[in-house]
Amino acid sequence: MNANNVSWINWSLTNKNEKSAAFTPYVYGESKATDLDPGPDQIWSPEELSVSGEYVRARIKGLEYEPIDRSYYYKTLWDFDDGTTQGFVVNSNSPVTDVTLTNEDNRLKSLV
Repeated sequence: MNANNVSWINWSLTNKNEKSAAFTPYVYGESKATDLDPGPDQIWSPEELSVSGEYVRARIKGLEYEPIDRSYYYKTLWDFDDGTTQGFVVNSNSPVTDVTLTNEDNRLKSLV
């Protein structure tokens, strides 16, 4: 890499459902996986890239990273904006009994 002046690489050119993957993964009911063949134009659209892929594209082009709106990829299952712990408790069968769950700044926090 030094001989070719390569200072960094994106090593995960995949559409797997993992954070380091460069392409949009298949998520049941939410998104189709990006085809790893970019087609005749040899370009993937920003929507076909994951957050990691968007970041790497910006770095390669020398641009400031500006993520696209991805709200259609996810939904919030739990938020703690109401100040509660929303029923989260330590499992009653757990040998660990000295855990306290609290809500601090609308975030779930555990104290052992």
